[in-house]
Amino acid sequence: MEATIKLKAYAKLNIRLEVLGKRSGGYHDLWSIFHLVSLHDELEFEPLENGRIILSCNNEHLPVNEKNLAVKAARLLQGYIKGAVIPREDLALQTEGCTDHPSIRHARCTTQDDRLQGAKITLTKNIPVGAGLGGGSSDAAAALLGMSKLWGLGLSDSELHQLALELGSDVPYFLKGGTALVTGRGENIKPLDWGQTYHFVIVYPGFGVSTAWAYKNLKIPLTKGPGFSKMFDYDLSLGPEPEQMAKSLGNDLEKVVIPSHPQIDQIKQKLVQSGALGALMSGSGSSVFGIFPDPVSARQASSELKLQWPCCFYAVSHRP
Repeated sequence: MEATIKLKAYAKLNIRLEVLGKRSGGYHDLWSIFHLVSLHDELEFEPLENGRIILSCNNEHLPVNEKNLAVKAARLLQGYIKGAVIPREDLALQTEGCTDHPSIRHARCTTQDDRLQGAKITLTKNIPVGAGLGGGSSDAAAALLGMSKLWGLGLSDSELHQLALELGSDVPYFLKGGTALVTGRGENIKPLDWGQTYHFVIVYPGFGVSTAWAYKNLKIPLTKGPGFSKMFDYDLSLGPEPEQMAKSLGNDLEKVVIPSHPQIDQIKQKLVQSGALGALMSGSGSSVFGIFPDPVSARQASSELKLQWPCCFYAVSHRP
């Protein structure tokens, strides 16, 4: 068992997102290109005895109990260690105040099995919540990796992948990150060798969008198929120039989200006016990103857009 593990959980952008159809269990079949960027959360893991899981977070709007994906990941790993999911009645959830800082809260999930290892998790949240950037899923993947290492479990990639899929459709991707073609409900991940560094400006308008609501309200044609892949005029496996990427941006969920949140379209237009080669809503929103030809133009646009939308980030491609 290691003393302390520190990991970064990076955000993703959906360069393309097509929803092909519905699956059983409320999931959907996707065809999407995920691209990891430098915007990230930070997680620190320290060992605890008696199976206790304590989460501290700097974002007062995030749950720090079992509703948080990092805590869910911890409980899932504990259940995997025991060979079965920990019965709900065996878990006692306690909430306590924090004396360190008024914006920090703690949640403690304590199992009745003293043989289980525990962890204190400190989450520094930088990725906006409900923004279509995969922050919660990235935190969950980091929690799986961090606690597996902390507890010396030695899990295989296949085991981690299956556990991640139980936590959410996007979580398996974040175990490796980079750029990938993601299909199915998120379980099929094909890495893409996009070696070029791209420059983005990400704007969070200050409100979140429910992923479940967006997918529920999307009308999918009966004859829908993975058609937009034909629109790429470059080798998908090797990656495009920024101008080529801008021409191939697309997101099926925009047609659902933008009518209810027209500010998203306003941000897209503003990004282009500020020098972006193209702009798109990421995931189910609400964040919008623009791709820029170089870091100078991206940083300048970020400074300008912050005057209207303070939660604005300059970000670059991140490769693990």
